[in-house]
Amino acid sequence: MQAPKIDQRSYKDIVAYTEACAKAFTEWRPLADNKPDGGRSLIRIFGHLATIVGDRLNQVPDKNFLAFLDLIGTSIGPPQPARVPLTFYLATGSTEALVPAQTEVAAPPTEGEEEEVIFETERDLVLTNVQLQAVFVREPEQDRYSDRTQQGTGQDDAAFLTFAGDQPIEHSLYLACDHLLTLPESKTLTVTINSPNAVGLAAVPITWSYWNGEVWKPILGIIE
Repeated sequence: MQAPKIDQRSYKDIVAYTEACAKAFTEWRPLADNKPDGGRSLIRIFGHLATIVGDRLNQVPDKNFLAFLDLIGTSIGPPQPARVPLTFYLATGSTEALVPAQTEVAAPPTEGEEEEVIFETERDLVLTNVQLQAVFVREPEQDRYSDRTQQGTGQDDAAFLTFAGDQPIEHSLYLACDHLLTLPESKTLTVTINSPNAVGLAAVPITWSYWNGEVWKPILGIIE
């Protein structure tokens, strides 16, 4: 971002304004057909000098900014080469490929230039045809998660919060004991859970179900 100019007038603006002032406050009048004369020459000399002063004046914000950086102990970094993100694609039928570091890539010439801009890759890149199938976000502090498969795989361009969940995480406890749970006379099963946080279980929505060999079927559970 460039600093705002203190004096935004150009050389032509200064000359035009000075000529207007000379016509208004003096008896000077320009010659016909814009022929040069002493007055016009002096005005152009003045316009040139005023432009030089204006250019120097417009550099003051940048110099003050540099002085401020120096005051807080910050210096301008050395020149760095231009960097751009590049995307490589596998050729049809390929399964994997390696793009070694310092591979040259040409960009079209910029406006007004004829030569292509050459970039070099910074590190090795392995190309593979493996694709994302699902994307999930887990927020352990809030015990929540989000399914971001649509956005993560490019099917949906909508923005989303990367590290925030939007639905609670389901927690399951599986109990398995074929000898006990398959007794024909078993009607009621009592499960005792000893935990410092067991008091809060009554406020948690808990559902019980059992596996009949094909599907999970709900059963009535009472928490005391």
